[in-house]
Amino acid sequence: MPRRILPCPAPQTARIDSWRNAVYFIKIKEMQDNNMNQPWLKTAIFWSIVIGIIFAVFQYTQKSENKQPAAVLMHERLYQCARDLPASQKALLRRIQQQAHAQLTQQEIMQLLKECKNASPAQSKEFYLKRLKSLD
Repeated sequence: MPRRILPCPAPQTARIDSWRNAVYFIKIKEMQDNNMNQPWLKTAIFWSIVIGIIFAVFQYTQKSENKQPAAVLMHERLYQCARDLPASQKALLRRIQQQAHAQLTQQEIMQLLKECKNASPAQSKEFYLKRLKSLD
C-alpha cells in the first residue's frame, strides 16, 4: 500500500521542522488507513459469498432432482397407498390411476403420495406388526 504524506492540517504558517514531526504525521495517516482495512470485514464478505454459492448449488440440485423420473420404489409406495384406500375414496383412486404413467417425475409422484396419505392416514405400529405376522 503506497504511503501518502498529507499536508499538515495546521495553517500555512506552521512548518514541519523535524523528521520526527513528519514521521508522526505519516503514522497518524497509516493508522487512519488501517481502520478501513479491517480483516473481519473481508472474512465476513468471503464467508457470505461461500454460503451463498453453497445455497445456490443446493437449490439447483434440488430442482434438477425433482425433475428426474421416479424410482420403482416410489411407484410401489404409490401402489400400496392406492390399494389401501378406503372405498369412500374412489374419486381419488380414479384420479391417481389417470395421472399414473411410467415417466412420472419425483415431484409428481410425491404429490400423489401426499394426497393418498392424507386420504388414509397411517395406522399404529402394532397394526402393521400384526399384519406382518399374519402373512403366510
